[in-house]
Amino acid sequence: IGAGLLLNGELYRGNGAAGEFGHVFVEDNKLHCASCGKQGCLEATAGLQAIVKDARNPSDRTYIQDSKEAPITPEMMADVIIAARDKSDTRSRDALERAGKHIGKAIGNCLINIYNPSMILLDGGSVRPSKGDAVYRNDFLLKSLRQSAQDSSMAVNWAGTQILDGTLGDDAVALGAVATVIDNDPELNMPKGDAQNSIRAIGAI
Repeated sequence: IGAGLLLNGELYRGNGAAGEFGHVFVEDNKLHCASCGKQGCLEATAGLQAIVKDARNPSDRTYIQDSKEAPITPEMMADVIIAARDKSDTRSRDALERAGKHIGKAIGNCLINIYNPSMILLDGGSVRPSKGDAVYRNDFLLKSLRQSAQDSSMAVNWAGTQILDGTLGDDAVALGAVATVIDNDPELNMPKGDAQNSIRAIGAI
């Protein structure tokens, strides 16, 4: 879980590590994050690994994210969505809704109340995972997320913010990495903040 903050039309980089939204503290629990080494952050509580493991075995969530385990993929997230949607699997549905509630709470508190953005785009392998040729919209998570974000933000801030789906799905992170390289390569001599136009030009978006 991460965030790209576009302020006044330009990507905000901070000192080089801005946008680590997945590591804001959301819950006092024993869920350990292998990335930041802390407990109770959003990534450990509601990241892709957390959701899939929660759907499989909700009673055992002590150490959700373990770097020694085989990686959990967006295809597995698609399976959770299929189980919740087509098979009426309550564990899968509850896992998706629980994650959406956590993410929405963090969005409301940390993004909407502080930045009051005009738009928040949600994308990636947890929101629009693909399996084979099909893309699966994570409706259970998104509905829960939007309600939680509204409940966690001030009414005046919520009224000015749209929460919309992105269109990149599993490619969102990879294309963001490409844009970062293009935007910062001195040999390409790109105008500042113009990387997304270059990506559009090669047909990636």
